[in-house]
Amino acid sequence: MKYSRSCFTVEINPETEPDLVSDGQTLYSIPNGRFSRWQCDPPYNADTAKKMYGTDLPSPIKLLKAGSRVCRVGSLMFLLLGPQNYQ
Repeated sequence: MKYSRSCFTVEINPETEPDLVSDGQTLYSIPNGRFSRWQCDPPYNADTAKKMYGTDLPSPIKLLKAGSRVCRVGSLMFLLLGPQNYQ
């Protein structure tokens, strides 16, 4: 069951019914400066990345670069990395 939400979701797994199926490290199909907020919750270790998504562990730097490109200057960005988070 899909519920109403006021956010745009990106997920590499199409089974979760995101707005866009894409790698969060690139976000190629999203134009520059589209959002004023960005939040990313990638898998926290290589084992989880392989088991849950069938991918390698994403690079925090690539995630932040992609997020900063799709956000306007002055946007809030939040990257969840297990016990260490960056805002």
